[in-house]
Amino acid sequence: MLHAAAVCGFCVPARQILIVKSLRMAYTGGMDEETRDFNAFNYLDSGGAVALLAVVAAALNYTFNDKNVTWSVLIVLVGLAAALVVGALQYFTGQDRVGKLVCLVGGALTILYVIIAVLAWSSDEDDAPPPAEEPAQQSEGH
Repeated sequence: MLHAAAVCGFCVPARQILIVKSLRMAYTGGMDEETRDFNAFNYLDSGGAVALLAVVAAALNYTFNDKNVTWSVLIVLVGLAAALVVGALQYFTGQDRVGKLVCLVGGALTILYVIIAVLAWSSDEDDAPPPAEEPAQQSEGH
């Protein structure tokens, strides 16, 4: 009798329970899983961002510091060393927090770089000597 009740649909047969369990195991988008941010920086992105921030700082230094090559090269070398350290730190720790920190610092430095460029550009215009005025020529036909 119990077997007849399962067949007629009053209770779920054992086969349907196994199908439901296998479907639930195959579903990977459950709310209990931690979502992965595919836009997060990996170790190559973090190292590259630090290197590019150093290159921009060196370009600003070269442009607005009387084409000082020595300091610009030094800034790039320090930036490349920092990029290697940051990339290695994120690679060996495997934490996304390093990428988030690089993104925050990069955003702040970008704003700072824009402010420095605008201030340096406007101060260059003020330092330019005024155009020399030519003396007025006297006419000889009195």
